[in-house]
Amino acid sequence: MGRRLGYSPRCAQPSRQARLNRTLLLPMPRSVADEVSLQHHTALAALRMKQGSEYSLTALMQMIVVTAFVDEASHHELRVDALRRAEKMINTALERGRTGGGWYLEPEATEYVAALICYHDDQLCHTPLKVLAKALERLENLP
Repeated sequence: MGRRLGYSPRCAQPSRQARLNRTLLLPMPRSVADEVSLQHHTALAALRMKQGSEYSLTALMQMIVVTAFVDEASHHELRVDALRRAEKMINTALERGRTGGGWYLEPEATEYVAALICYHDDQLCHTPLKVLAKALERLENLP
């Protein structure tokens, strides 16, 4: 009988690469997704209370970019103009904070970004790790 694909010839257990490939098809573990989600919700809460920071806004901007990349790789449910609007709201807050006007989001921006965080939370729970890893790699390669 021929060699079974994905198995090491020395034993009947799946090869390391086969296990990795299967793992990359699964969503991230719930505990990790919850930890990432908590960071985004905490950043938004701080900004809502006008106690945010540049870090809070940057974390939310990165979340929006990753959300866009994951959506692009999968369902295309989000409209590009919706993502651009969120980016513009965060950029406005970044500019205000950098010029001494405080680190916060306007109420409209807070609600808008909150909706995107919820959408991203769903992505974290259902998107294969392979897609998330590629999105994070793209984020890291941005200028």
